[in-house]
Amino acid sequence: MMKSDRVAFIFGLLLMLMFVISCEKPASETPQGGDPAAPSPEDVQTKSVEIDPSEPVTLAGSHILIAYKGASRAAETVTRTKEEALELAKKLAAEVVKNPDKLEELAKANSDCPSARGGGDLGVWQKGNMVPEFDEALSKLKEGEVTAEPVETSFGYHIMRRNALGVQEMVAAEHIFISHTESIRPNPNVTRSKDEAKTLADQVYEEAIKDPTKFLELASKYSDDSHHSFPGWKTGTGQMPKEFDAAVLSVNIGEVARPVETGFGFHIFHRTDIPPKFAGSHILIQFDGARMATKPAEGEKIRSKEEALKLAEKVLAEAKKSPEKFSDLAMKYSEDPSAKMNGGSLGVWQKGQMVKAFDDAIEKMQIGEISGPVESEFGYHIIMRGDPEKTSTIIPQMPAEPAQPEQPAQPAQPEQPEQPEQKAE
Repeated sequence: MMKSDRVAFIFGLLLMLMFVISCEKPASETPQGGDPAAPSPEDVQTKSVEIDPSEPVTLAGSHILIAYKGASRAAETVTRTKEEALELAKKLAAEVVKNPDKLEELAKANSDCPSARGGGDLGVWQKGNMVPEFDEALSKLKEGEVTAEPVETSFGYHIMRRNALGVQEMVAAEHIFISHTESIRPNPNVTRSKDEAKTLADQVYEEAIKDPTKFLELASKYSDDSHHSFPGWKTGTGQMPKEFDAAVLSVNIGEVARPVETGFGFHIFHRTDIPPKFAGSHILIQFDGARMATKPAEGEKIRSKEEALKLAEKVLAEAKKSPEKFSDLAMKYSEDPSAKMNGGSLGVWQKGQMVKAFDDAIEKMQIGEISGPVESEFGYHIIMRGDPEKTSTIIPQMPAEPAQPEQPAQPAQPEQPEQPEQKAE
């Protein structure tokens, strides 16, 4: 039912992972599709999460990694022993303790992590994305502090500094992506060089600033990514790459930011108003021909559209009669896999993330109201509108074999060599 290939992930870890190329990011790949249709509640497993407010949820830091032969993901060029690595790490730690600002210089010269080229900067991430030893050590530091002694993980020894998170502000933007042949995971259909991509990005930017209201028209014409709108994210939290945060924060709502570069290519942003938030639950009744309809068991036949509508009307009547049992009805009737774990809850989303028919319907409803059947490409939906301020966070989990096409117009998450902070595979 979701509209974009990264819907719901837009506010969380997975979207961030598709762009950030520093070594801290997880290696799992999220298949993307040129098809603008996205994972829906029908193909996304979800779970509610409780966050302990006493624990830091978001971290930012820099580090120097000293690997040794035999350490996880150590490059073949690393020949030092574990003892030699520890000795070097202690020497560098002593220098950093004396002058924390020297970490960048020492990282560029000594670190075995790909982040060395950026002075060891790992950006911002959600706690739990690094191996536990790394997260725990950094969590104990105050902003600007460094570890007095090297921290050992399976990747080697780390000298780390905790950094400030930066500005935290809710933003939204439209996006044009210009790829090139030197991009990480280049699109095989893109033949332009990096220099040509930069020239094109500058050209598109000049066109965009003349009339920002036509930004999406330019996106349809030039962007190498079918996903043109990011409904909302919070800067300084790792939900998006820091380059995205900086670009959008550099302009006012309605303005276009100058192109920014990542390992994937060049990005142009048009900052927009933040769309309204919705919350709700639904019961999905599928029919023959509906998108991603569950395949019937051998010898059985999936219901017709007329049969689905009749069943949806029956379930709607039951739901209106006993609204407090909506969750039970979802678990009984809904063909959305999430219903088994969340009673049909879709959590909180921002307008534009769901298919238009769903958003249009829920926008006309009052909180607590039940309505339907609403037809979408996925089937018929019985919808209960919830209160975004009182609804649990839902974290989507992709199934083992997503239905989306594998090759994206936008590059997928690259393989991350020698990623020291990643959780071991």
